[in-house]
Amino acid sequence: MAGFLRSLERFVLAADKKTVYRWLRHNYPGSAFLRYAGGYLFWLAYSRRPYVGTRVVEIPWAMDRLKRDTKPGQRLLVVGDVITAKLADMSYDIDLVDMDAEASSNGHLRVQKMDIRRAELPAGAFDAAVCISTIEHVGVQGMEFPDGDRLAAGIIHRALKRGGKLLLTAPFGKPFTVTGFTRIYDSAGLANALKGYFAVDEELYYLWDGFRWKRVDLAAGEQAGFLRSDPAKYPGQNLGLVLVTARKE
Repeated sequence: MAGFLRSLERFVLAADKKTVYRWLRHNYPGSAFLRYAGGYLFWLAYSRRPYVGTRVVEIPWAMDRLKRDTKPGQRLLVVGDVITAKLADMSYDIDLVDMDAEASSNGHLRVQKMDIRRAELPAGAFDAAVCISTIEHVGVQGMEFPDGDRLAAGIIHRALKRGGKLLLTAPFGKPFTVTGFTRIYDSAGLANALKGYFAVDEELYYLWDGFRWKRVDLAAGEQAGFLRSDPAKYPGQNLGLVLVTARKE
């Protein structure tokens, strides 16, 4: 039985739950085992669901705020190649900065494949900037520098027009640095990164509760931890997230 349940667990975590339940009904109709298996599936679905990355929150949020706060044809600075493909049909004039950019330059897209700290960006030229889960890596992942995030914020600030919008997301929770990978911010750390450059209009906090990304308040958001994995493959995943709408001061 234990071996069967382990096999079932692997199947359930990889497949659609309704499909698995229909399979059980077909093979074990009317049995007591079906009732126990149904409860087991419910437990798996709600307490053992695999971690879902932050993009499911970040990308819809960023697209919504861009539609709300910008206009087609405006010049957009994208730091980190996360939503560039999503912007293809929105008529923006885009500058993308990313060390590992997959996109290529074309008529409305200029790509600088480099660290933001080395990018050549005209001053006061951009209407808005998008920085999704990128600023936390600056100065930690390659070209190490303790205040790399503040330096990046300053570069984005210089590139924006007065009053230009910044849409930024970052890991949030109990503050610490994962060596060679990322920072986790609390409210004080995030404020320090943006201080003197941006006025924050909105901050939204999300927490991975083991099943889904859930909107929470600041106090709960700052209790989020970090899910460690095999360092040889990937250092881990943040369990808290902050979404920031700010403007150039």
